[in-house]
Amino acid sequence: MFLSCKLKLSKKLVSFIVAIMVTVMVAGCTEQVPTATVTTSKPAQLTPNAFKSSVSQTPGTSNSNVANIPALSPTLAPVFLPTATPETATVNDIDKAGPTTTPGLTPAEQQDQALAGNIPSTVSGLDVSKLPRVNGLPKIPLTNLIPATQAAVPDRKANYGAKGQPKVGIQAGHWLIDQLPDQLASLRAQTGGSGGGVREVDLTLDLARRVTQLLQDKGYEVDLLPATVPVNYTADAFVAIHADASTSGAPNGYKLARSRFSPIPVTDDAFVKAVSDSYGAATGLALDNNITRNMSGYYAFNSRRRVNAVSKGTPALIIETGYLTNAGDRAFLLSKKDIIARSIAQGVINFLSNRPVLELREKPSQTTPALVVSQDNIPVYDQADGTPIAYLSKDQRFEVYEVRGDHYVVFLPYLNKTGFLRRADAATVTLPR
Repeated sequence: MFLSCKLKLSKKLVSFIVAIMVTVMVAGCTEQVPTATVTTSKPAQLTPNAFKSSVSQTPGTSNSNVANIPALSPTLAPVFLPTATPETATVNDIDKAGPTTTPGLTPAEQQDQALAGNIPSTVSGLDVSKLPRVNGLPKIPLTNLIPATQAAVPDRKANYGAKGQPKVGIQAGHWLIDQLPDQLASLRAQTGGSGGGVREVDLTLDLARRVTQLLQDKGYEVDLLPATVPVNYTADAFVAIHADASTSGAPNGYKLARSRFSPIPVTDDAFVKAVSDSYGAATGLALDNNITRNMSGYYAFNSRRRVNAVSKGTPALIIETGYLTNAGDRAFLLSKKDIIARSIAQGVINFLSNRPVLELREKPSQTTPALVVSQDNIPVYDQADGTPIAYLSKDQRFEVYEVRGDHYVVFLPYLNKTGFLRRADAATVTLPR
């Protein structure tokens, strides 16, 4: 009796263990795909009738630039969700001669953010007041950066889409920004602006989906992209869709910008003009020429320091569709989404339709100009021949600068301000892009 019970117990135990092993094996072979939910003021799902409203004529405006785009269809674009950055795709934080990395933000990110105007007086544990001093003024630590390891440069093609058709990347500004890779971790908190109870990310995602559908209906291959851009992303055109915000309700209008680091500036300027002409004519909104450093230094453009960025040969722009903090702009952005989407799509179409043949297109520059400080403890001034505000280390490089008479205007890392550097105190060089 005891033996019989023992045998029954053993059989149950074996069955239990086998069941556990099978469960573990199945779980190990099943890929868990994380999902992200974006809360919007309207249902986020695309439906066959979601975007079929016609373009209505706005008083005082012309919609001639959007007349050639057909009604929308329910076809969905592929959505690229963030993935881990390959281990080989890293940014060297700083030259060996430079300071150690500060907690939470690498020197590369510090300089990128300084160039974009985002650095406050205290940066992730670095108290600017404790910088080395020369004659009572701060000395900027040497922050020369090595470019990010890049993927192979894609072959130049007439069109990068399937079956020889154009390929377009449409990015919804701030969408899934919390999932940016570690290389861009400092930007994860930039969730976008808001106004009148409307979040920027909700609007940009809606507009990006509409533009995507419109371009698909014209036969283009379109990628709907979140904040994370695929490594070395290559397309015939890339558009980052955003909406602006201000601390006051006064500013209004739309803005467009290309990268100030652009390796194809002539092409990018033509792209900006094509979209601006279409957008302005169709919407009737004012053009705001107050381009911020955040726009011209947009992280998705920075292929020299970022692997999660567009490739050097991809025409790219960022558009601020209007101000959510301006009542008039906000009302238009919410009520005329079809017009907005159609005008952006038409601008892309106009640009792609008028490009030169492949052999005559602008080739990406392989170098970028820079300044190198010639001696140690070189002063930088608040204005030309003005008052010193800081000192620089020998061999400090500036890849973004302006020439004004006998001075260069540079943007100072860590201090978040511009300064005037005497031209006699620096030499011009070219660096790999």
